[in-house]
Amino acid sequence: MTDELFVIENALADPRFADNPLVVGEPHVIFYAGRPLKNAEGFTVGTLCIIDHTPRKLGFEDRRALDDLGCWIEHIFYGRELSDLQKHMLSELDVARRASMLDPMLNVWHHAASLEILEKEMLRAFRNKSPLSVLMIDVDHFKHINDEYGHPAGDAVLIEFTKCLRSCTRPYDSIGRYGGDEFIVVLPDTKAETAHQIAERLLKALQLFPFVSEDRLIEITVSVGIGSASFSDDTPEPAELVKRADTALLMVKKEGRNGIKIFQK
Repeated sequence: MTDELFVIENALADPRFADNPLVVGEPHVIFYAGRPLKNAEGFTVGTLCIIDHTPRKLGFEDRRALDDLGCWIEHIFYGRELSDLQKHMLSELDVARRASMLDPMLNVWHHAASLEILEKEMLRAFRNKSPLSVLMIDVDHFKHINDEYGHPAGDAVLIEFTKCLRSCTRPYDSIGRYGGDEFIVVLPDTKAETAHQIAERLLKALQLFPFVSEDRLIEITVSVGIGSASFSDDTPEPAELVKRADTALLMVKKEGRNGIKIFQK
């Protein structure tokens, strides 16, 4: 019933489970760790769990490994339910063209591909008179991370952040690397309020799982700007929608970073 890992180090010493038939009898579940698995719509559909017949501790790296395995399984779910637009773009590209459209390290869309997806999603939103939102996300103080911990650690931070971003967005949302440590996320059929909820989920997830590099803790925070359009009475150009999100992002930075702003006209 929660989004976090659920760990029982010794069920016999836990009053909630000490007399459970699965603990006192077969299969003698003394240690348990469970990672909820969500489908493309964000509903919990199962649990990836590990059990043992003796008490155990689950350290930080073990927790991260279990969470990574859960993310991997969820990405299989997500991959089955990519938006038709993204599937079409991937299927119509040859290998060389596809490689040029994807960031090789992060496996997300490049700048140009992100804008192409945004333009097509805007046309669809205009036809259907449906809402569309864009997130502009900047990793806070990324230059300091590179300077303090080195560029390999900086790359690892971006990889971990991208994994976290994937887990907080929906499969039909499009994630792109806009440049350096700045990301763009195109959210089809999404009002500003829902986009804000997605951004809040990302900030919360980053608080729960700080990044560790060579036994050093690196706290990752991000600033998020949101630009939205309804297309019933508002029909901006793609560049204008990006500008709205970027303007909101700049407001977050001016107010101290690690926050979310919705562009207000």
